[in-house]
Amino acid sequence: MSATVSYDGASRSAILDPTGGLAFSTVYTATIKGGAGGVKDLAGNAMAADFSWSFTTSAPPPPPPNDGPGGPILVVSSTGNPFSRYYAEILRREGLNAFAVTDLTNVTATLLNSYDVVIIGEIAADGGAGDDVHQLGQRRRQPDRDAARQEAAAAARPDESVVDAEQRVSGG
Repeated sequence: MSATVSYDGASRSAILDPTGGLAFSTVYTATIKGGAGGVKDLAGNAMAADFSWSFTTSAPPPPPPNDGPGGPILVVSSTGNPFSRYYAEILRREGLNAFAVTDLTNVTATLLNSYDVVIIGEIAADGGAGDDVHQLGQRRRQPDRDAARQEAAAAARPDESVVDAEQRVSGG
């Protein structure tokens, strides 16, 4: 990584300013070049040898208490009810930190399909956004139902209907 170097004569300090951001939890090594092509003092004398040092950047900050770092669990909340985020606190307290939290307004079928478990906070099902989540959940399960129906149709005996075959295949 490249950097710019400046010198503050009053404090007799060299300031190394990286040109880009530094990654979290990473060891970096800085080198001041010595020798004929390296750093020289005001009298033109070259530093005898390279001088190197290393440092490690800090770990990334933890996510806010109401959010998780991601994972297979999605908690759906609503800005209309701050208590709908309470499930995130419960998950964290129980040691489950592989979850993400999103607002109901961000929920799509694609988002739901990218999680193994979806926990829906207390959201009113009033013909509005709450019903949208229910419909998305139904659409998410629909491919499974379609596959079961196709399997039953393939397994149907000549003398039975697809519905009878579905019940036989599903054990119901």
